[in-house]
Amino acid sequence: MKKTPSRVNRLGLLLCIVLLVALAAACGPAPGIPPQTGDGWQTADPVSVGLDAKKLNQAAARIRDGTYQNVHSLLVVKDGKLVFEEYFRGYTWRYAGDQYR
Repeated sequence: MKKTPSRVNRLGLLLCIVLLVALAAACGPAPGIPPQTGDGWQTADPVSVGLDAKKLNQAAARIRDGTYQNVHSLLVVKDGKLVFEEYFRGYTWRYAGDQYR
């Protein structure tokens, strides 16, 4: 005769799975230095200009999870350097010519 897991064991397993999924979602990639694209912006690591990279990542995570609605991009410039750039919900950067320079 097979033993079936008790209700408490199943609830415990479910709780563990939910916690692991939540932890995985919270551990998104750390913001890196935006790539040099030759568009005139100098880029830098957020830490090198005195910004907390973890807080930038947390802000981006909150945009991704829908906490902040209708935000399509997050760009951070400090001391004339682009230190963070991310686009959300299918939006991308599109360069349409010299009229935007």
